Amino acid sequence: MNKKNLFLSIFAITVVLILIFIPMKIKNQEPNPSKLPIDVIKPIQALKDNIPDLKTYSNAGIEFKYPANWTLSENLVKLPTIAFPAGEIRISGDGYLFSIGPNSGFGEFPSDQYKTVQVKVENENIAGVEQLDNLNQRYALIFGLYRPGSNEFYFIRLSGSLSATRSLSEVKQRIMDFVDTIKIVN
Repeated sequence: MNKKNLFLSIFAITVVLILIFIPMKIKNQEPNPSKLPIDVIKPIQALKDNIPDLKTYSNAGIEFKYPANWTLSENLVKLPTIAFPAGEIRISGDGYLFSIGPNSGFGEFPSDQYKTVQVKVENENIAGVEQLDNLNQRYALIFGLYRPGSNEFYFIRLSGSLSATRSLSEVKQRIMDFVDTIKIVN
């Protein structure tokens, strides 16, 4: 087996194990007030009403909207075994960093640093994790989306900086505004 196939095999096994483990862990947990899912924050107004001059990104089988004054960069690679590319799409601005990794790995999320949550994307509840990093004053929401009818997925990490003028609830609201614009497309 060459190195590329070995790497892809190890990567695929790791992703499958993580995706099996997270839902099992969520399902087997007893209710605990410190581990309850975050409230799905619904925007008071649609993102387009809150943020003027939105751009629409549509590539790699995913579509979303983001503020026109933010920076978007792509580092995508087409692999012969899957329909959509792997890599990373980064959007940053105003103290936020959103990273979408089509067909890219997850990582580890120690329970002492991350809390299990539910995120609503396109009317579907998705298991994820959230982190409040008090030392660096950042909030992060991390989850994965699967492309229906395939084994392709999107690893999504959304984070924002807290400050004297930006509260945790404001950061969560902006992140959920962004989540509300995400669509899986052909």
